[in-house]
Amino acid sequence: MPTAPSTLRAVAADVSSSAPTVIVGTGPVGIHAAHELLRRDAQHPLVVYGDELWSYNRARLSSLIAGETSWEEVYNPLRPPSGSQVILHYDRRVRAIDRDTRTVIDATGRRQAYTTLILATGARPRIPAISNLDLPGVQFFHDLLDTEMLLARSAQSRRTLVWGGGVLGLEIARALHSLDISVGIVHHEGRLMSRQLDATAAALLHDHILALGIEVFTGRNIRSIQGSQTVSGVLLSDGTELACDTLVVATGVRPNIELARDAGLRVHHGVVVNERMQTSDPNIYAVGDCAEYGHHVSGTVAPGFEQAAVAAHCLLGGRAVYRGSLSAVQLKIFELPVWSVGRISEEERTRTVRDIAYRSADGGYRKLVLERNRLIGLIGIGQWPELPRLHEAVTATRRLWPWRRFRFRRYGRIWSEQLTDEVAQWPDTTTVCHCTRVTRGQLGRAMTEGCHTLTTLAERTGASQVCGSCAPLLAQLLGEMADPRPSPGRKSLGAGSVLAVLLATLVCVVPAVPFVETVQGGWKLEVLWSDGWWKQFSGYSIVALSAVGLLISLRKRWPVFSFADFAWWRAVHAALGVLTLLALVAHTGFSLGNNANLYLMTNFLALAAVGGLAAGLAAGEQRWSGRRARRLRHVMTHSHIFLLWPLLVFLGFHILSVYYY
Repeated sequence: MPTAPSTLRAVAADVSSSAPTVIVGTGPVGIHAAHELLRRDAQHPLVVYGDELWSYNRARLSSLIAGETSWEEVYNPLRPPSGSQVILHYDRRVRAIDRDTRTVIDATGRRQAYTTLILATGARPRIPAISNLDLPGVQFFHDLLDTEMLLARSAQSRRTLVWGGGVLGLEIARALHSLDISVGIVHHEGRLMSRQLDATAAALLHDHILALGIEVFTGRNIRSIQGSQTVSGVLLSDGTELACDTLVVATGVRPNIELARDAGLRVHHGVVVNERMQTSDPNIYAVGDCAEYGHHVSGTVAPGFEQAAVAAHCLLGGRAVYRGSLSAVQLKIFELPVWSVGRISEEERTRTVRDIAYRSADGGYRKLVLERNRLIGLIGIGQWPELPRLHEAVTATRRLWPWRRFRFRRYGRIWSEQLTDEVAQWPDTTTVCHCTRVTRGQLGRAMTEGCHTLTTLAERTGASQVCGSCAPLLAQLLGEMADPRPSPGRKSLGAGSVLAVLLATLVCVVPAVPFVETVQGGWKLEVLWSDGWWKQFSGYSIVALSAVGLLISLRKRWPVFSFADFAWWRAVHAALGVLTLLALVAHTGFSLGNNANLYLMTNFLALAAVGGLAAGLAAGEQRWSGRRARRLRHVMTHSHIFLLWPLLVFLGFHILSVYYY
């Protein structure tokens, strides 16, 4: 994890000579507000306060749990230009605002004067009104500390329930499921992602998640959390009892408005702001999850970035107006693309709103929402090549002519020409990064100005800096390869899987090594499987290696092995399998035996081969991330576990027959 100082100074000048702008909050929106100010005026005096030790990207925390993102990629520091007048205070909470003297008071009691103040205090998890939330095993998921605790918990979790079927809850469930943890989802609404999807799309998502072996309980809430020393289960509102050893609460967030409210600012659900992002005090701005504009509080990063840009522009004397942000959710949930853009909720519908839907042969679903034949929203499940162009059409509320509506009903597309997958051929107005609203044209201009690598292009435009899902598009535009970061131990796991399958095959096809017909002295290879001492040594080695492999396979249920990454232990398990096969060759000399010994050898070799195939699929899961590949890996893994039980029986008979008879 990156090391961040509690206080960082990027100044040689004394910013106290003239009161600076103060930003409260070092989340993504607060850091973005600072970047926007410094981009417009590199010498603008700035003081930034944060509650935590680091500034990081919350949108990537679930990917961090899944092992798809590194700590360095989550780290989101403010990088002020050289010579800028910036002071950062990490791990220092602002506890009060004195509007009369235009100062903020931090947790140490120190006062900092400000000319203008930007509140980017974000939100915190919504706490359900239920007892036993303090039981060990009940986890919230919002900040970096929650992520560390959940990672530690996942190492020993056998059954995890996620309370909440919104975007955040599904992302957590996806991350935990990728760690081979048994996961269930409880959602009080009648359908998953009820704010972003209609009934048809939600049903398709529901069925897809069920097919992966994840239980989903919709239309039911949690009435009570059970357990005394630790959580042992939950009781649902319909009386159903569900066992679990971990409960992740993802029931929404609540804006942090206490600081503004105590200062006498106007608050409702959030801190009320106008179109310039000013609060009821014109010297104080609010942006991000804590800000309420037009009776609406945004819960995603992209609107916060837009608000930060408007606030920075207005604060420096410019004229900018915020008119609200386009609601957009575009993500992959359990490898299934899910799209929701614009006004799609029932609350936003009027008499002039109507829908056009299309169901594809492969089970995909697409719906357009029109108001007076102008596109105002869309919902999609599955691949949708026209989506970048459609996103721009929703933003501009483009009119859809009758022939285009007919084409969509018939073929599921609007434009007659096929939309190319080449990002370089997209129109300049097409949005590439939907989190930061970066268009193809902005990326092209940045490339002509010298941004020829993924890193420089991302830093210049902000694209891929939030959720990272558009990084492959940027890489394609640059002509780079955007291979996913390999998980630790993945190469070792792949090598072990190949060796295990190869050795198991050789034992089956290679004939038994014959005894050497000679009486001459010297050590002979046949001693390994003919001499009693060597025979016992190799036999006990097989038992010992098998026992250690069995203990490692119980890692999730036994915390002894929780001190290292799961992927490394998986690689060690594969290596033990290879060593056990080598010991088996030394014990038998490629002889499969007869009767009970033949059954034992057949079971052992099948166990090794299936385990090797499962390990190979696990090692290549980042390349073979489709639904069929994931399902095949689960089949192989469970078959490997199933074959273990008869092996124990056959092995017991083998040992009994050797020593009893």
